[in-house]
Amino acid sequence: MGFAIRSDALVLASIALRERHDGYTIVDVPSRPDFWYGHALVLDLPPAAPELASWVERHTQHFPAALVRKRTIVWETQGVAARAPRIETPPHGVLERSIVFVRTERYGAPPDERIRPLRDDADWDAAAALNAAEEEDSSLAMQSFARWRFGVVRDDASRGRMRMWGLWHEGELAAYAGVYASDALARFATPVTRERDRGRGFFRRLCETAVDATLDDRPDATIVICATAGEPPEAIYRRLGFAATGELYGFLAEPGALY
Repeated sequence: MGFAIRSDALVLASIALRERHDGYTIVDVPSRPDFWYGHALVLDLPPAAPELASWVERHTQHFPAALVRKRTIVWETQGVAARAPRIETPPHGVLERSIVFVRTERYGAPPDERIRPLRDDADWDAAAALNAAEEEDSSLAMQSFARWRFGVVRDDASRGRMRMWGLWHEGELAAYAGVYASDALARFATPVTRERDRGRGFFRRLCETAVDATLDDRPDATIVICATAGEPPEAIYRRLGFAATGELYGFLAEPGALY
């Protein structure tokens, strides 16, 4: 499996159940079935065009329609294509494509007095408020999901599974970024910058701090971050010196539409 799928497993370790099968892994998050990875089949190899429908059927065998709100089939490719491959998808489904980036070298950036790890309830409450405020989908369902997901991150940090850094500007938390790490693999948690502070280089400084601190602790680590293909973060990560190594695909099918 590639860097994205292996680092996804690292991030989800505290909430996901995994069951290995020949050629794929079942990932189940019982506490949040509407999560992207709530009910997922993670394939060892990319599917050929006609195989995707059969994987959807295999998903149905593992997760009956009455028990599932979202179906996800995930795979990773090595190398980055000029454009998404033509994959015959079943009706009513959506194919998502992300670029997988890695970095293995320190930046050697000087300390920034605006940046420090989140250290107490006030810091974490400020980060939770920033997370909720910057969520583009303001629906009750998405806000509920965002609170749950951030709560998982906070709990993981309390157990030493990840670290989170914040950047304070004019007395307020303006941005944060976290990194999960285990052995020689690390993965950025979703970074957030306050909308009015975007374009000021805050994420660059947070990224430099987090990468340097992670590689100080784990000199042989590969640090992974992913970006939806064609979206602004893809260009940002390239400018920050991350190397594109592959692509992560996710086919999302709504069972009510398919069956």
